[in-house]
Amino acid sequence: MRAAFEVSLAVYSTGVIVLCVLLLWAVARGPLAWSRWVCRAVAVLGTLAVALRWAAAGHIPMFGTFENTLLASVFLAWAAVVTSLRRDSAGAWGWAAPWSLALLLYGAFFRREPLPLTISEQSLWVEAHAIFAWVAFAGFLAATSVSVPRLLGRPAWGMTPEASDDAIGSWLNVGFLAMTAMILTGAWYLYLLFAEFWRWDVVGTLSMVAWLAYALVIHARLFYSLSGRGLAAAVVSVLPLLLLALWIWSVFPGTYHHFEITLIRPY
Repeated sequence: MRAAFEVSLAVYSTGVIVLCVLLLWAVARGPLAWSRWVCRAVAVLGTLAVALRWAAAGHIPMFGTFENTLLASVFLAWAAVVTSLRRDSAGAWGWAAPWSLALLLYGAFFRREPLPLTISEQSLWVEAHAIFAWVAFAGFLAATSVSVPRLLGRPAWGMTPEASDDAIGSWLNVGFLAMTAMILTGAWYLYLLFAEFWRWDVVGTLSMVAWLAYALVIHARLFYSLSGRGLAAAVVSVLPLLLLALWIWSVFPGTYHHFEITLIRPY
């Protein structure tokens, strides 16, 4: 099973690299008609890699940086597939490729061997918490990926300005709802473990700050007609908070969200 996972991971990673090449081609010479089918195939291959890792580890791949980068990259791939289903966004298949490649490269620097979950992590609440986190991550990165070219003065993937704003708003809503669910499930499980709903932990605090920042952007869009470059700039400006909130645990050990556990070998 471990060998099967390594093969599937290699094929999936190769597919992500191919998508990056196709994205560069699309930027330089225009998109190829069959590229979105490659995106769908890569998403399926990533799902297979996740399933094989799940079988090898005995749990959803969410323990440690390596597993989380794999899971997050697959969520991004499927978000790209969903984005490209819209008629006015058919060329949006490739936005997730650079993010997915960056995640896979980052995860490659961390321990790869599958580990059993610690006792405190053996809960469906933790699994729901992690899944909501990566749905939020995919939603907010999709909104950011549409916002960057919008900020530069040209709508992304051939969309009209109105379609770009609608896509940004839709993905913001997806990310915000998922992040809300992430925070709520995390707070509930914290209560089950420690009989309190909140701690001033760096991950929890950054997540709440990012949640409030995205809430302000959505509020401004809905009630103050924030759109165009202003909306795009607001979305892009919150990205550093999102990255810190969802990834600082992988390098900062001073949090109970840190799962890069040093193995003590009997030899």
